[in-house]
Amino acid sequence: MEQPTVIRHLSAHENLTVPFPGEAYVAILWATDATFHETARINLARALIQSGCRYILCGGVDCEQWHEDADLAFAALEAEADSPLPLVMTTWHHNETLDDVRLFARTCANIDGHHFQNLLVLAVGDSQQRHSHIP
Repeated sequence: MEQPTVIRHLSAHENLTVPFPGEAYVAILWATDATFHETARINLARALIQSGCRYILCGGVDCEQWHEDADLAFAALEAEADSPLPLVMTTWHHNETLDDVRLFARTCANIDGHHFQNLLVLAVGDSQQRHSHIP
């Protein structure tokens, strides 16, 4: 059964609203431009992790940096926690299409004995063209 997919757009000036409250999920962070600076990238990754995201797939502009910052966010949250956090995986997908990353999310993102039921595709950036890249 294919995962339910929710598609959202988020500019650097908006707050994240997660469509799966209380449920573990996979997120594709698809950067449409470079408007998110390091602190904003880390804060967004923290918010995703704290809301139940267990796998963050980074694609689009500066996807390697998004991946690094998601790892930094997880490390900081783990250092602050009183007990071990659930595993959060991250990958980056340089020069891959969104369709390829979605396929990877559907077929390869189940980790730690968990079969994820929810997928969030989050187009991040202020680019006016972002709507033409993400349905």
